[in-house]
Amino acid sequence: MKKAIKITVFISMLSFCFSTTKAQDDKVYRNMYDALENPKVVQILDFSVVMAELPPEISELINLRELHLSRHKLTTLPPEIGKLKKLKLLEIQSNKLINLPKDISKCKNLKTLDLSNNKFLVWPVEIDYLKQLEFVNLSKNEIVTLYDDIGSLKKVKVLMLNNNKIQKISTKLGLMKKLERLYLINNELTKLPRTIGDLKNLKVLDLSNNQLERLPSSIYQLKGHLEVLRLYGNNFTEDQIKKFKKMLPKTEISF
Repeated sequence: MKKAIKITVFISMLSFCFSTTKAQDDKVYRNMYDALENPKVVQILDFSVVMAELPPEISELINLRELHLSRHKLTTLPPEIGKLKKLKLLEIQSNKLINLPKDISKCKNLKTLDLSNNKFLVWPVEIDYLKQLEFVNLSKNEIVTLYDDIGSLKKVKVLMLNNNKIQKISTKLGLMKKLERLYLINNELTKLPRTIGDLKNLKVLDLSNNQLERLPSSIYQLKGHLEVLRLYGNNFTEDQIKKFKKMLPKTEISF
């Protein structure tokens, strides 16, 4: 009987320790002052006060997993951000960034990157070294061309590039074999690379509000796995739409 009680007490203590640790892991810190009191336990940081710059002391948060920096006034990021080796999510939407520090390429575990609504004129090449990325959002910038660099993002599943000025996409797009969702709404595309047909896992392709008059014949290679194709606001004829529907009979095509 006593042995059973001891076991029960031990399990209760273990459960308490586990729940306490989990609570600490999930705690969201709102400022650097609180975070730096015990920097090694901080895993989630979401600044509540609007900032013009990210303090270099961010490097002390060596176990940080999530960094939320949306709707601030950031024009640059400090090189110290490269010290965040365990960072998995970096959200910097709605700032004034025009480039990234090269040190960000050291954040090798980053999986989610949101740079939407900034001031990028070109694709930030530093992203190409983040080989674990699965989600990338660069919507609402001023990007015109997607160069060959894009082909290095072989694990990306979701790529959002809405509301840019994209006119050309490299054929290297076809190397993004894990890509499942590609959003190119409100750009200036007149054609797609033929390698679009190499995206064997693509499920959603949104091309709404571009200047497309045709799609490459390789589009038929998406047959069987492409679930949604959105073509609103382009220059396709009814005959072309009928042809697309025949080529992709199981795809929901909106136009």
